[in-house]
Amino acid sequence: MDKAYIAVFSIVILFLLVDYLRRLRGGGTSNGKNKGMRLPPGLPAVPIIGHLHLVKKPMHATLSRLAARHGPLLSARRVGLMSGLIAGEVRAMVRSLCRRPAAAAPVQLKRRLFELSLSVLMETIAQSKATRPETTDTDTDMSMEAQEYKQVVEEILERIGTGNLCDYLPALRWFDVFGVRNRILAAVSRRDAFLRRLIYAERWRMDDGEKKSMIAVLLTLQKTQPEVYTDNMITALCSNLLGAGTETTSTTIE
Repeated sequence: MDKAYIAVFSIVILFLLVDYLRRLRGGGTSNGKNKGMRLPPGLPAVPIIGHLHLVKKPMHATLSRLAARHGPLLSARRVGLMSGLIAGEVRAMVRSLCRRPAAAAPVQLKRRLFELSLSVLMETIAQSKATRPETTDTDTDMSMEAQEYKQVVEEILERIGTGNLCDYLPALRWFDVFGVRNRILAAVSRRDAFLRRLIYAERWRMDDGEKKSMIAVLLTLQKTQPEVYTDNMITALCSNLLGAGTETTSTTIE
């Protein structure tokens, strides 16, 4: 038994020593947190099990108590700064709907909500406004930018969300028998071209004013850290934001 206690004690000491050296290598500690990393507020982690001892059901109540004690993990300050922009885009959409004649075709609300979401994100990400058409035609009731991006998103979702024989026979992926891969790559290429236009336009006008968009901030960081903030990284980030903020938002609101 004495040997067993010594073995357990030695293992615990070893883990504590490794954890101490890891923290020391990372730049020292302050209240259990690494100074070299911008970690969210919270209690210090316990060796081996981390924060598992804090995980208790119901989870939302546990997270609420932690937020009340240590502060929120995310801040809604940026959303508050965009409240005027969001309200302006909503008013523009409502005015457009009110100008429609009484005998016009029914409004496809999802198309308008998609355009609204895209307009807000384009203004936030790239300080770019969508061109709103003055027409009652249901096929052209969206801006050119919204139509272009919606077609790309729908094509990508259609190819990804449907069943494909290649998913069951992986060997067929090498040959792309049904052309699914080429269609997805073509849609992704059009999406990236759309985003690159926003990036290039913002690169030309980023010095015009003090107000900076998200792309302008990233392009500013690109000057000092070009190996990190590459155009591909900025394009991927914009793609994630637009992808999650347009189709998902419009579908949820509808």
